[in-house]
Amino acid sequence: MSLAPYRRVLALPGVKSLLLGGFMARMAYAAMGLSLILYVRFGLELGYFEAGLAGATFVVGGALGSTLWGRVVDRSGLRPVLVITSIGMGAFWLSLVFLPFPVLLGAAFMGGLLNLPVFVVVRQPLAALVPEESRRTAFSLDSTLVEITFMIGPAVATTMAATAAPAVTPIAIGIWAPLSGALLWWINPRTRADHEEVREARPPLRKWLTGPVAAMLIAGIGTTVALAGSDVAIVSLLEHNSEMDQAWIVMSLWAAYSMTGGLVFGTMHRDVNPLVLLAVMGVGTIPLGLLGHWWLVAALLVPAGVVTAPTIAASVDKVSKLVPASVRGEAMGMHGSAMTIGIAVGGPLVGWSVDYLGPQWGFVTAGSGAVVAAIAAAVLMRLGRVRPPQPEPAPATACLTAPGATVRWSPGRFTPVRSSEKPQPGSLHAVYRTYNAGEIRATDIEYPVCLAGWVARRRDHGGVEFIDLRDASGVVQVVFRDGEAAELAKELRDEFCVQVNGVVARRPEGNENPDLPTGEIEIVADKLTILSRAAALPLPIDDHLEVGEDVRLKHRYLDLRRTGPATALRLRSEANRIARNLLHDEGFVEIETPTLTRSTPEGARDFLVPVRLQPGTWYALPQSPQLFKQLLMVSGFERYYQIARCYRDEDFRADRQPEFTQLDIEASFVTEDDVIKLGEKIVAALWKDLAGYELPGPIPLITWHDAMRRYGSDKPDLRFGVELVDLSTYLKGTEFRVFSGALAAGGHVGAVVMPGGASQTRKELDGWQDWAKARGARGLAYVLFDAETGEPRGPVAKNLSEEHLSGLATAVGAKPGDAVFFAASTDTIDAQELLGAARLEIGRRCGLIDTDEWAFCWVVDAPMFGKTDEGWTSLHHPFTSPNSDWARSFQDNPGEALAYAYDIVCNGNEIGGGSIRIHDGDTQRKVFDVLGIDEAEAADKFGFLLEAFKYGPPPHGGIAFGWDRICALLSKADSIREVIAFPKSRGGHDPLTGAPTTITAQQRKEAGVDAKPVVKEAN
Repeated sequence: MSLAPYRRVLALPGVKSLLLGGFMARMAYAAMGLSLILYVRFGLELGYFEAGLAGATFVVGGALGSTLWGRVVDRSGLRPVLVITSIGMGAFWLSLVFLPFPVLLGAAFMGGLLNLPVFVVVRQPLAALVPEESRRTAFSLDSTLVEITFMIGPAVATTMAATAAPAVTPIAIGIWAPLSGALLWWINPRTRADHEEVREARPPLRKWLTGPVAAMLIAGIGTTVALAGSDVAIVSLLEHNSEMDQAWIVMSLWAAYSMTGGLVFGTMHRDVNPLVLLAVMGVGTIPLGLLGHWWLVAALLVPAGVVTAPTIAASVDKVSKLVPASVRGEAMGMHGSAMTIGIAVGGPLVGWSVDYLGPQWGFVTAGSGAVVAAIAAAVLMRLGRVRPPQPEPAPATACLTAPGATVRWSPGRFTPVRSSEKPQPGSLHAVYRTYNAGEIRATDIEYPVCLAGWVARRRDHGGVEFIDLRDASGVVQVVFRDGEAAELAKELRDEFCVQVNGVVARRPEGNENPDLPTGEIEIVADKLTILSRAAALPLPIDDHLEVGEDVRLKHRYLDLRRTGPATALRLRSEANRIARNLLHDEGFVEIETPTLTRSTPEGARDFLVPVRLQPGTWYALPQSPQLFKQLLMVSGFERYYQIARCYRDEDFRADRQPEFTQLDIEASFVTEDDVIKLGEKIVAALWKDLAGYELPGPIPLITWHDAMRRYGSDKPDLRFGVELVDLSTYLKGTEFRVFSGALAAGGHVGAVVMPGGASQTRKELDGWQDWAKARGARGLAYVLFDAETGEPRGPVAKNLSEEHLSGLATAVGAKPGDAVFFAASTDTIDAQELLGAARLEIGRRCGLIDTDEWAFCWVVDAPMFGKTDEGWTSLHHPFTSPNSDWARSFQDNPGEALAYAYDIVCNGNEIGGGSIRIHDGDTQRKVFDVLGIDEAEAADKFGFLLEAFKYGPPPHGGIAFGWDRICALLSKADSIREVIAFPKSRGGHDPLTGAPTTITAQQRKEAGVDAKPVVKEAN
């Protein structure tokens, strides 16, 4: 049995806390009925009939309350219900022991009415948190927990009543139940998924309480008749045999059987009819009283026990799929009420049988109740099934919904909405499909459907035509057996766009496909319309076949029909939604900034756009929204963001795009810590929702200098632990000229260890030299430590003194069998970067990198300026603020000055970066002085921004996330091109459109490409 389905469900946000809170609440709930019975029987010393009557009165109140509270949950959410019911439960159970029996009966009804509707409180949110295809697993897990609590709760209640006093249990429940309600109030799970937010009116009861739904309610009654009745029957049998001390063993074994069955059921690939499970449960319960001893009862419980949790899970799953989301709370409440009614009926009914017929008849009564319920539900399922009307005939390109209905699209199915006007064929009310192909399930068997999509595959099996019909939701098998549709189906080829009418049917036994969500069913078609035909395909629409990237990009519209590329774009859409929702909740305003602007120096070349109306002048496409978002801070918006398109005319670099996307954020009155905390919130939300990964805590901070010193990179990959070693001090005084020359010039000598590297062949070691030369270095010196003796050997070892050789292994942390690579340069950064690249290569070659791990860090305190041949340049942009240590002295030593700049790194990829900006004029002038920008040049390049900064700019800062890179990481893509709808290939070429292209002479003239700007003369 694979536990992967459960891991996927438990990884979903909110599921674990919901199940924990529900488990705590159900511990009290499961013990309530039996605790009341035991109190009346042993505390008040009345008969089982009176005890059962008290329990039934309580349960009837609960049955009414469950539906009532479900309706309230649909309309007002969980918290009002939890407050009222928690107070009501505490009041009833704590006062119970002071009431005489006649008063207790009336109080029991009110206590049940105010009881926490635990089935609604758990299952309604669970249906909202878990996608439909995983709900059976989720409900199986929930039902397993239910059965555990229904076995443990009564067992604890029985033990407390037998060993302490009958009044102890009600008092314990009176304390525990309100506390569990408070826990659920604090968790406050959502009751509806984002795509299920209801905008239309709730449908009336008669529209959704169909025969199949009613059948599942009857199944719920039968299930708990057997459960509650068996509780009473077991207690009476063990009391009759003087074996009450073994009650906890019997009930614990029952819990174990049920848990095992529930866990197995949740991993099954096909549905099992809940009525069949219910019948098995009833038949397995009937003979339990025929054997006297407790251990025989426990052994015979196996068949009924293993189907207990699956029976509940299957009926709950069925209800969740049969009703619209807008009434799911009420429907779940009804199902809970039905189960509660079963408890109410099962308790006194079996109690009466025990009192007047004997303990063994209690099991016969309980089991028979389940069998009768299964038969009645099956009859109702067959006779009461409500089928939607067959779509009316329509033109070749359309099918209609039921008469009088319009159709609104949701991410799930097309939902008919009643309208007073009947749609006419060819009108806007006509639609191409009534279901999405990939969302049809076994619960839809015998329903007529109208589908539209593409032919993924066609097969001819002895004159019977099969196609796999694909749309955006998935694939379903369609079979054409005879008639005109079957004849027309012979013409179908891959990627024909078609419309199919037919009826959902179960696949023949043995033909199921467990790998498909629709693998249990097929569509028996009676009508086929070819909407459009497809030519011979230039590439296969198959994720399992490798296709060259040039072909894929040239025919990207076909490539996106494949599951992998389409899934990556859908993930990107989800990332957009998550970011927008989070930033909206944080009070940020989404504002679009211009795409046509003026050219400003931002580190790369601009893409320029000629202006026809002003010949000789040019727009520039923005490299980032940097200046505009700072202007928005001056404008007083305080919190801005946008998902911005950016353009940089850079030299070709691998896996870069000339146009790319940023999640751009700016805020006023913030510190570096504020921006970092916001950035972590965004990253945590993305990785939790899209990768199922929860950040273990605050992301660690590393200074820029520490990152370069330890990892040789300002975007270190922390998934493995190899670090660089600075040997400049250790090798001081060496006579080896490669090292001594670098050190004499004030440079750097460093090393990195390759674990097990001494076993490399000479060819492999020579390959390292070619690798280094390809990166502009002269080579990569190395020392090998013998695996047996630990003695150093190699070219470098021959040139080092005995003193330096003897302590080298300790200095670098090498072990016998390791290799050590060295880099020496008069430029410290050059040496560190070469060793950093070698570190990454070592990690890849030695398999040290766990590709399933996520490792994040912030790199802070970056240098403010960098030295060039022309002078100093800003390493970020000229509006980046010096940090507090350098605020007054950065002019004195620009090469050492540090900035309030920060980058966030994931697995060696920079996924975002930002800074705190300068907001006072004096500091800004000093920065321009360092950069060699005089007042006139500053006014020419940044005049509009400097003008705005005269009018009270606030302290502000921000961050921009590389959205393409983030989405590529989350989708495990090898390249950012996989998460861009229509990317450029290497070199900026677009294979799809052929861009860039030449322009005509007329276009050149109209655009004024060759025009000289008109110089305006001063008056």
